[in-house]
Amino acid sequence: MNQNFRNRSPRHRGGRCCRRGKGGGGRGALVEAAALAALLGSKAHGYELRRRISEMTAGKMEVDTGGLYRVLHRLEDEGFVASTRLTGDSPPQRRDYEITQEGRELASDWKERLRERQQVFGLLAQALEKALATKPAPATETGPTPAAQPKTAPVEEAATDSTPGQPPSIRVAISTLGPTLDDRLDERFGRATYLLVVDPEGRHVKVVDNRTNQQAMQGAGLGAAEKVLEHKARVVLTGHLGPKAFRALHEAGIEGFDGTGMTAREALDAWRAGRLNRLGQADAHQGLG
Repeated sequence: MNQNFRNRSPRHRGGRCCRRGKGGGGRGALVEAAALAALLGSKAHGYELRRRISEMTAGKMEVDTGGLYRVLHRLEDEGFVASTRLTGDSPPQRRDYEITQEGRELASDWKERLRERQQVFGLLAQALEKALATKPAPATETGPTPAAQPKTAPVEEAATDSTPGQPPSIRVAISTLGPTLDDRLDERFGRATYLLVVDPEGRHVKVVDNRTNQQAMQGAGLGAAEKVLEHKARVVLTGHLGPKAFRALHEAGIEGFDGTGMTAREALDAWRAGRLNRLGQADAHQGLG
């Protein structure tokens, strides 16, 4: 294995891995990630790896044999996989491939990069969905220019404003320890037990179970952020936000507010009155928020 590459950090290697293939992550790059994932369980030959890739992607990804072997040969040249020739009665003799420790590190880099891309793809899909649902403005006939009129904000934009006195259509997500507004606010956004999605008056409460995120080794903050986006909340009341969760919410235009030490109802009332501090930056270590 190339010594200069061996000395690079895993994060550096992760950036390198995802620039393989056309377009910085094309089909060749995905085949590499899929081959590494298929080898993590046990060693296998090429045809078995094709079957595993198809199975773990529910048939959504079918790789051709030639392309898969080109990727395997390259990974072996760089020390990420190793192969052994199987003896047989007649040629061609097959090779079994197995992942190396360096390959496991590369697979871990792939996992992080694909999770980041999954988040970006989700945000783009939501942006497209919103744009496609918006009716285009009707064409206006050419004529005398009317007198300028004061501009008024569209109702939808007013509903997403996060200052006190919101219209009832806005949704607020609150991280809690229990499923009611009288339960304590959970300061851990990503690993909160529940997310309550409510209107500003607290009349309509949607209970979102977030307990699956509590056992996640990493990515809990992103998982909780995806649930907030899915339920179209525009404000989050919590205690702490990790870097990835804060970035995901910020990019989606969702603001976070600190309700530490309160019940969900108290935090909602305090936010409506403008008494909560805005979370202007990530304030939790990775994996806690």
